[in-house]
Amino acid sequence: MAANATSRTNFVNNLVSFANQYNLDGIDIDWEYPDDGASANNYAALMSQLSTALHNQGKLLTAAVISNDGSSVLNSVFGYVDFLNLMAYDGDGSNHSPYSLAQTSLNYWIGRGLPKAKAILGVPFYGREPYTSYADILAGGGSPNSDTWNGIGYNGIPTIKSKTTLAINQGGGIMMWELSQDVTGANSLLSAINSVINGSTTPPSSPPIGTIISLKGFNNKYVSGENGTQAMTCTRATAGDWEHFTVLDAGGGKIYLRSMGKYVSSENGTQAITCNRTTPGDWEKFDWIVTTDGKITIRGNNGKFISSENGTQAMTCNRATASGWEAFGLNQ
Repeated sequence: MAANATSRTNFVNNLVSFANQYNLDGIDIDWEYPDDGASANNYAALMSQLSTALHNQGKLLTAAVISNDGSSVLNSVFGYVDFLNLMAYDGDGSNHSPYSLAQTSLNYWIGRGLPKAKAILGVPFYGREPYTSYADILAGGGSPNSDTWNGIGYNGIPTIKSKTTLAINQGGGIMMWELSQDVTGANSLLSAINSVINGSTTPPSSPPIGTIISLKGFNNKYVSGENGTQAMTCTRATAGDWEHFTVLDAGGGKIYLRSMGKYVSSENGTQAITCNRTTPGDWEKFDWIVTTDGKITIRGNNGKFISSENGTQAMTCNRATASGWEAFGLNQ
């Protein structure tokens, strides 16, 4: 169809008429996927013709594209569309949509020249394997604050919030597949997205065991585990894999924080904190304390609080009391 000028024109005219008949905002093309070569050129020709016809009617043209390695979507298409929906899901088996894939997807398309404002990050409202809606995962006993249940990988509220922040900071927005798979109320993923966009992230009073979190310091920078290669800092403008921590149960109401397979250690307050322990002990145990203004403070087994040091030096766990530098925003 796209290779033939007559059929292409008929298709374009029908789509424009359809959009006008139902007063739609525009058309989204989900061609999964053109091949390199002739198919890529046909795709570009179709998008060019659609772009002219829809924009002449004041309508939008968008397209869903593969998360990365999308060479068959030629760079010329970037100028035809109002934005691209990056399908950063359906990756590697049950772990099909980790935070790192969202980063890779945005970096790939923007790195190719797609304007930041046109890079819309896609997130899943379902899990794999097998394919199961978020609503069915929760109905079966899965947690809204986890990313795995019964061998099924999905995106719970903390990961969705982190991806939303990423989409705002590094892209043009966020989309989801798809809305009917969500739930209503406090566990809604759409509400979680909305809360980040509107700046509302209220931490739970008890530790969110099994969830992945990011921590933002008083200086509006993120805490980094530094991949365990040096003392931890609070200097990152955005949160990547090194800036995400899994909250684990340490027993007795205490928690461990793990990043990149290693555990955060208070170093008993005698030196800068690290994230390099392969197995946790007492120095790797912490209390999760929520402040009255909705921040998190983290107290080590030595009874002292972790401090961001306002990003001016390596972080420590030596404060007897917690104030601004010792409070952190959750998943912001």
